[in-house]
Amino acid sequence: RRRVPPGADPDVLVVGDSVAFKFGHGLTEWSRGRSMVVDNAGRLGCPIARGGSYRFKQELIRFEDDCDWATYFTERLNAGRPEIVVLSSGIWEIVDRRLPGDDRFRSIGAPDFDRYLLREFLAAIDLLGSDGATVVVLTQAHIESGVNQGFSNLPESDPARTLRVNELWREAVSLRPGVATLVDFQAWLAAQPGGELDLSRRPDGVHFTDEFAVTIAEWLGPQLVELAGGGPG
Repeated sequence: RRRVPPGADPDVLVVGDSVAFKFGHGLTEWSRGRSMVVDNAGRLGCPIARGGSYRFKQELIRFEDDCDWATYFTERLNAGRPEIVVLSSGIWEIVDRRLPGDDRFRSIGAPDFDRYLLREFLAAIDLLGSDGATVVVLTQAHIESGVNQGFSNLPESDPARTLRVNELWREAVSLRPGVATLVDFQAWLAAQPGGELDLSRRPDGVHFTDEFAVTIAEWLGPQLVELAGGGPG
């Protein structure tokens, strides 16, 4: 792993979905006046587990072809050579999915689908860590999809799905010792006043406000600095 000298700031690449993009925004604001460079590469509507179509808020949608991260991640790694990569993805892994070549929808918790997710998680970690960066995986917070549009109890909002995706992320990190490390964002958020689903911070039940994204960065940023120097985080 590439390290920075004690007291120095790492360059950080943030990847994942639209929630990851919010983390990247917060870290960009938090890093102003520091030597840290943040490349916010979170992508709206794109999963780590690639391919096929999905149901979200009862709509059937197909992932765009450019959501395949194999080339995109490589380009961002080569452009910035970060010491730290923050990886956060979960929304599109917990929705109902129909994979390429499949004739029915499947969801997280089914053994065959979980194996597919784990393979994709490991492939992403392997690529993101291939140039010496430490891959920091964030656990996922529970969601209440479409709460601001009158939806409730949608399949993707089932807490068991979020629990399972976090178990798979933990397993992936455990299989890549020395390359990936886990930061338990879900536990931190659950301990905040109002808990995980405070609508003042997540008006749509999924995404954080810009203001709270900075609060997240104030908690996360120092951990990234410590990890980049070889500390425990």
